[in-house]
Amino acid sequence: MRKNNALIIILAIWSALITGAVGYIYVKSQEKPSAESLGFYPATITHFTQPDSIENVSGDSTEAILQNILNEGRIEVRNEGEQMLIFAKALTTDVYVPTEFEFAGEKVPLHRNDIRESFTRELTANTYLHASTLQILRIFPRMSAQIIPILKEEGVPEDFVYLAVCESALNVLAVSPAKAAGLWQFMQGTAKEYNLVVNGNIDERYHIEKSTRAACKYLKKAKEKFGSWTAAAASYNCGTNGFERFRTRQQTNNYYDLLLAEETNRYVFRILAFKQILNNAEKYNFQIEKPYPAEPYTIVKVKGKISNLTDWAKKQGISYKTLKRFNPWLRENTLNVKSTQTTEIKIPVHKELYM
Repeated sequence: MRKNNALIIILAIWSALITGAVGYIYVKSQEKPSAESLGFYPATITHFTQPDSIENVSGDSTEAILQNILNEGRIEVRNEGEQMLIFAKALTTDVYVPTEFEFAGEKVPLHRNDIRESFTRELTANTYLHASTLQILRIFPRMSAQIIPILKEEGVPEDFVYLAVCESALNVLAVSPAKAAGLWQFMQGTAKEYNLVVNGNIDERYHIEKSTRAACKYLKKAKEKFGSWTAAAASYNCGTNGFERFRTRQQTNNYYDLLLAEETNRYVFRILAFKQILNNAEKYNFQIEKPYPAEPYTIVKVKGKISNLTDWAKKQGISYKTLKRFNPWLRENTLNVKSTQTTEIKIPVHKELYM
C-alpha cells in the first residue's frame, strides 16, 4: 500500500476516534487488518498524537499503537468484493467522576444525587469542548504560576485559580458582552470600588497582579460575610447582594442547598470541573505535549509620562506589540500620569523570542 493511502487511513481512523463520529474508508485489499497491512512500514511512519498535529515516531512504536486499536476492537473491517471497508468506532464515552472532592478545603457533597449530577454535567460539557479546554490546558501552567503565589500571599485558597479559568479561560484580554474585562472579569464600577484604575489610558482590569489582588479582596470580604469559600465563589457570579437575597429568602447559607439562578447554579460546578480536568487531563483524553512556557520579565520603573510608547519600546529593544503583550493594561500609545508618579512596566528577559 502506498504511503499516501496509509496517511488517509490513519486520518479517517483518528478523526473518528477523536470526534466521536463514525469514520470509514475503502482500501483495495482483502487482507486481514494488521499494522503492516494498513501500510505502516517502519521506515516511513507517522501517527497522530493530537487531532491537529503529526509526530514522526519509530516503526515499532506506531505498529504497537495501531495494533492496540485493532486489538481493542476500536475499528471494524468488512470485506466487500475487492474493497476492504474500515470503520473507526467512536470514543465518545461517559466522563470519569470522582467519588470525593473538595474545593478550597471544603467538602463537596457528591453523595447527593443533585450535586453529583450537576458536577457530571459540567465535567461532560468541558471535556467535550475540545478546542477551548485544550487552549486552557496549554496556558494554565504559565498563568497559574503568576496567579497562585498572589492568592497565597493574600490568604485566599489556591483553588480560586480555577475561578479565573471559569471567568476568562485565562485570557488576559477577555471582554464579556456586558463589558466585564480581564482575567477576573471586573465590571468598570466594581473595579474602581476595589481601587483599580480604569480610564481611557490605563485599565488595570488587564493587569494580572493588580486585578488578582482586587479579586482576593472581594473573595475575602464575601467569605467573611457568607461563611464559606464556596459561597464566596458563587457570589462572585451573582454579586454579594444577589447571594444575600437568595440565602435570606431560602434561609440557608449552604451553597449546595440553595436554588439560584441557572448561571450561578452551574457556576461553582464549572469551577470544580476545571479543577478536576486540569489536574487529571489524561482521564479525560487530553494530552498536551508542549504547554506554553513561562515568560520571564524584568521591571523598568518609569517616573512621569511617556509621550510615545512605540518609541519608548524601541529604546528597550522590543516592539510596541511586545510591550502590549507584557503590559495589556496600557490602553493607548501614551502613558499619561502625574509627573511624580512611578509606573512599573514589564520587559521580556528573552527579547529574541519576540523578534
